Amino acid sequence: MSDMSEAMQEAVASVPAHFVKINTVEFHHPAFVEDGEAFAIRAADNTEELMLPLDGAAPLNPGETVKFKAIPHTIVFPEQSDGQVGSFEIKVTNVGRELDPYLEQAVALNTGITVIVRVYAWNTKTRTATLGMGPFKMTLFDVETSSADVVGSASIANLANLAGMREVYDRIRFPSLR
Repeated sequence: MSDMSEAMQEAVASVPAHFVKINTVEFHHPAFVEDGEAFAIRAADNTEELMLPLDGAAPLNPGETVKFKAIPHTIVFPEQSDGQVGSFEIKVTNVGRELDPYLEQAVALNTGITVIVRVYAWNTKTRTATLGMGPFKMTLFDVETSSADVVGSASIANLANLAGMREVYDRIRFPSLR
Protein backbone atom coordinates (compact mmCIF):
# COMPACT_ATOMS: atom_id res chain seq x y z
CA MET A 1 0.00 0.00 0.00
CA SER A 2 1.31 3.42 -0.94
CA ASP A 3 1.51 6.46 1.32
CA MET A 4 0.61 8.65 -1.70
CA SER A 5 -2.85 9.79 -2.71
CA GLU A 6 -4.30 8.54 -5.99
CA ALA A 7 -3.70 11.97 -7.59
CA MET A 8 -0.06 11.95 -6.47
CA GLN A 9 0.42 8.39 -7.78
CA GLU A 10 -0.94 9.50 -11.15
CA ALA A 11 1.30 12.58 -11.21
CA VAL A 12 4.39 10.54 -10.35
CA ALA A 13 3.52 7.89 -12.98
CA SER A 14 3.18 10.53 -15.72
CA VAL A 15 6.59 12.11 -15.15
CA PRO A 16 9.35 11.33 -17.69
CA ALA A 17 11.65 8.48 -16.61
CA HIS A 18 14.67 10.77 -16.16
CA PHE A 19 12.93 12.62 -13.31
CA VAL A 20 12.95 10.99 -9.89
CA LYS A 21 11.41 12.05 -6.61
CA ILE A 22 13.92 12.78 -3.85
CA ASN A 23 12.62 13.14 -0.28
CA THR A 24 14.80 15.24 2.01
CA VAL A 25 14.80 16.11 5.68
CA GLU A 26 16.75 18.88 7.33
CA PHE A 27 17.26 18.95 11.11
CA HIS A 28 17.94 22.09 13.16
CA HIS A 29 18.65 22.41 16.87
CA PRO A 30 20.57 24.91 19.03
CA ALA A 31 22.99 22.06 19.93
CA PHE A 32 24.00 21.67 16.28
CA VAL A 33 27.06 23.93 16.45
CA GLU A 34 30.62 23.37 15.25
CA ASP A 35 33.41 25.91 15.60
CA GLY A 36 30.87 28.44 16.86
CA GLU A 37 28.69 28.13 13.74
CA ALA A 38 25.16 26.73 13.64
CA PHE A 39 24.62 24.02 11.06
CA ALA A 40 21.86 21.76 9.82
CA ILE A 41 21.93 18.02 9.27
CA ARG A 42 20.58 17.51 5.76
CA ALA A 43 19.61 14.07 4.46
CA ALA A 44 18.51 12.97 1.00
CA ASP A 45 16.85 9.60 0.62
CA ASN A 46 19.28 8.61 -2.09
CA THR A 47 22.35 6.45 -2.64
CA GLU A 48 24.68 9.40 -3.22
CA GLU A 49 25.11 12.90 -1.84
CA LEU A 50 23.28 15.58 -3.78
CA MET A 51 23.65 19.32 -4.18
CA LEU A 52 20.12 20.73 -3.90
CA PRO A 53 18.79 24.31 -3.90
CA LEU A 54 17.18 25.66 -0.75
CA ASP A 55 14.22 27.99 -0.73
CA GLY A 56 14.73 31.66 0.09
CA ALA A 57 13.12 31.26 3.53
CA ALA A 58 15.45 28.47 4.71
CA PRO A 59 16.79 29.13 8.25
CA LEU A 60 20.39 28.50 7.17
CA ASN A 61 21.88 29.17 3.72
CA PRO A 62 18.65 30.56 2.20
CA GLY A 63 18.58 30.44 -1.59
CA GLU A 64 21.88 28.55 -1.76
CA THR A 65 22.65 25.15 -3.23
CA VAL A 66 23.84 22.91 -0.39
CA LYS A 67 24.95 19.33 0.17
CA PHE A 68 22.42 16.75 1.34
CA LYS A 69 24.12 13.59 2.58
CA ALA A 70 22.89 10.22 1.39
CA ILE A 71 21.09 9.01 4.51
CA PRO A 72 18.22 6.56 4.05
CA HIS A 73 14.95 7.69 5.56
CA THR A 74 11.23 7.33 5.13
CA ILE A 75 8.56 9.97 5.43
CA VAL A 76 4.98 8.87 5.89
CA PHE A 77 2.79 11.81 4.93
CA PRO A 78 -0.36 12.40 7.00
CA GLU A 79 -3.84 11.36 5.99
CA GLN A 80 -6.03 14.26 4.90
CA SER A 81 -9.33 14.43 6.77
CA ASP A 82 -11.64 17.22 7.91
CA GLY A 83 -11.11 18.49 11.42
CA GLN A 84 -7.88 16.54 11.90
CA VAL A 85 -4.30 17.72 11.92
CA GLY A 86 -2.24 14.89 10.51
CA SER A 87 1.23 14.08 11.69
CA PHE A 88 4.20 13.02 9.64
CA GLU A 89 6.21 9.99 10.71
CA ILE A 90 9.90 10.33 9.98
CA LYS A 91 12.33 7.44 10.30
CA VAL A 92 16.00 8.03 9.63
CA THR A 93 18.17 4.94 9.28
CA ASN A 94 21.90 4.76 10.07
CA VAL A 95 21.76 8.25 11.50
CA GLY A 96 23.97 7.46 14.46
CA ARG A 97 27.15 8.70 12.87
CA GLU A 98 25.49 12.03 12.02
CA LEU A 99 23.34 12.73 15.06
CA ASP A 100 24.90 10.81 17.97
CA PRO A 101 27.39 13.53 18.91
CA TYR A 102 24.54 16.04 19.16
CA LEU A 103 21.58 14.05 20.53
CA GLU A 104 22.80 14.12 24.14
CA GLN A 105 23.33 17.87 23.95
CA ALA A 106 19.87 18.28 22.36
CA VAL A 107 18.24 16.33 25.19
CA ALA A 108 20.15 18.36 27.80
CA LEU A 109 18.88 21.63 26.28
CA ASN A 110 15.29 20.33 26.37
CA THR A 111 14.48 22.13 23.11
CA GLY A 112 12.66 20.49 20.23
CA ILE A 113 14.41 19.46 17.05
CA THR A 114 13.04 21.34 14.07
CA VAL A 115 12.67 19.29 10.91
CA ILE A 116 12.07 20.66 7.44
CA VAL A 117 10.73 18.27 4.81
CA ARG A 118 11.19 19.02 1.12
CA VAL A 119 10.47 16.87 -1.93
CA TYR A 120 12.54 17.54 -5.04
CA ALA A 121 12.19 16.47 -8.67
CA TRP A 122 15.71 15.33 -9.64
CA ASN A 123 16.60 15.35 -13.33
CA THR A 124 19.05 12.48 -13.80
CA LYS A 125 20.13 13.78 -17.23
CA THR A 126 21.09 17.30 -16.16
CA ARG A 127 21.72 16.46 -12.48
CA THR A 128 19.59 19.41 -11.41
CA ALA A 129 16.72 19.60 -8.96
CA THR A 130 13.50 21.52 -8.68
CA LEU A 131 11.63 21.89 -5.41
CA GLY A 132 8.37 20.00 -5.86
CA MET A 133 6.70 20.04 -2.42
CA GLY A 134 7.49 21.92 0.73
CA PRO A 135 9.15 23.17 2.68
CA PHE A 136 7.13 21.78 5.57
CA LYS A 137 8.60 23.04 8.86
CA MET A 138 7.71 21.07 11.99
CA THR A 139 8.97 20.12 15.43
CA LEU A 140 9.69 16.48 16.20
CA PHE A 141 7.91 14.86 19.12
CA ASP A 142 7.66 11.30 20.38
CA VAL A 143 11.24 10.69 19.28
CA GLU A 144 12.60 7.19 19.81
CA THR A 145 16.16 6.15 19.12
CA SER A 146 17.85 2.83 18.70
CA SER A 147 21.45 2.00 17.88
CA ALA A 148 20.82 2.70 14.19
CA ASP A 149 17.52 4.56 13.78
CA VAL A 150 15.73 7.68 14.91
CA VAL A 151 11.94 7.67 14.59
CA GLY A 152 9.75 10.62 15.39
CA SER A 153 6.44 12.24 14.66
CA ALA A 154 5.92 15.81 13.60
CA SER A 155 2.96 17.93 12.62
CA ILE A 156 2.39 21.29 11.08
CA ALA A 157 0.76 23.80 13.41
CA ASN A 158 -2.99 23.46 13.68
CA LEU A 159 -4.19 26.92 12.70
CA ALA A 160 -7.47 26.30 14.54
CA ASN A 161 -5.54 26.19 17.83
CA LEU A 162 -3.84 29.54 17.31
CA ALA A 163 -5.26 32.53 19.12
CA GLY A 164 -7.80 34.09 16.79
CA MET A 165 -7.75 37.59 18.19
CA ARG A 166 -4.25 38.89 18.58
CA GLU A 167 -5.31 42.52 18.52
CA VAL A 168 -5.87 44.15 21.88
CA TYR A 169 -9.08 46.15 21.80
CA ASP A 170 -9.00 48.91 24.38
CA ARG A 171 -10.81 52.24 24.86
CA ILE A 172 -7.73 54.32 24.11
CA ARG A 173 -7.27 53.00 20.60
CA PHE A 174 -10.96 52.22 20.02
CA PRO A 175 -12.93 54.96 21.83
CA SER A 176 -16.31 53.69 20.65
CA LEU A 177 -15.97 50.61 22.87
CA ARG A 178 -17.98 50.85 26.09
